[in-house]
Amino acid sequence: MKLKKRFTLSLKNNLRFIPDEAYMRMYFKAKLHYEPDFENPKTFNEKLQWYKLNYHNPVLTQLADKYGVRSFVEELVGAEYLVPLYGVYGSVEEIDLEKLPEKFVLKCTHDSQSTFVCTDKTKFDFEEAKRRLRVALGRNWYWQGREWAYLDIVPRVVAEAYLDEPGRETPTDYKFYSMLNHR
Repeated sequence: MKLKKRFTLSLKNNLRFIPDEAYMRMYFKAKLHYEPDFENPKTFNEKLQWYKLNYHNPVLTQLADKYGVRSFVEELVGAEYLVPLYGVYGSVEEIDLEKLPEKFVLKCTHDSQSTFVCTDKTKFDFEEAKRRLRVALGRNWYWQGREWAYLDIVPRVVAEAYLDEPGRETPTDYKFYSMLNHR
């Protein structure tokens, strides 16, 4: 194993022993180039870190899980608002490309960087997608930013319908931020 890779793995594993707040302060300063104030947060980023440290509502794990959140949405507003689901897989070996339609999306349920869009099965590099999904399934997203809600999510892959948006190569990506009532 190359020295740089060995050092990176060693550093990554040793960072796990740093308490969450100390890790988050270090990471915050490295990324945003100023000292965070978690005691009296003023900026959006400081407030997000404060929430990660202090607000541990168990429902957040369900909401962070791309498969688990489906039952929450179904119960709250109805199944008609969910993207059609083709399958849920515990490993990439379970995914049968032949059973999926011409257009679909594969993504891990426990992270935010492993989405693979297929708009043409004849051109889709399924082997590369499986390789990268396999790596993603072995990663616990909690350790990236100490977002405790990700710690206990069961890593899975979901296959969902591709949402076509006329006039666009890819559909618009909407992000919703919600601060749940924490009484």
